[in-house]
Amino acid sequence: MENERRKNERIKKSLMVQYAAKTDRFLKWDMSTMKDLSEGGMLITTDRNFPGGTILKFRFKLPTDPFHKLTLKARVVCSANIVTKMGVVLNGYLLRVEFFELREEHKAMVRKYIQWFTSKRGGGK
Repeated sequence: MENERRKNERIKKSLMVQYAAKTDRFLKWDMSTMKDLSEGGMLITTDRNFPGGTILKFRFKLPTDPFHKLTLKARVVCSANIVTKMGVVLNGYLLRVEFFELREEHKAMVRKYIQWFTSKRGGGK
């Protein structure tokens, strides 16, 4: 998952997110951790494996706009087991998701946060 080409600048920043599978009859929101973020998508950890193409909904707040919760739709691009640097497979998954039907105001909020983060931290990589 590390070597794919990037369309958008991506920052490595952990934030709490809520997610729910769009196929769930009554959207049951679970908590997760975002590992990185770009205007086009993000990487999260989950305790469930979702096949590529699964539609998920996400809710989270950005530190640059803490009074507004973003609610976004994303499609699972790929999923992989979490593996430690020692090669131990853990109970959990890394999901790479791609946002779609993203409203311009939400894209601008994500862009603003990425720009703020990279200016304060000296880069997101």
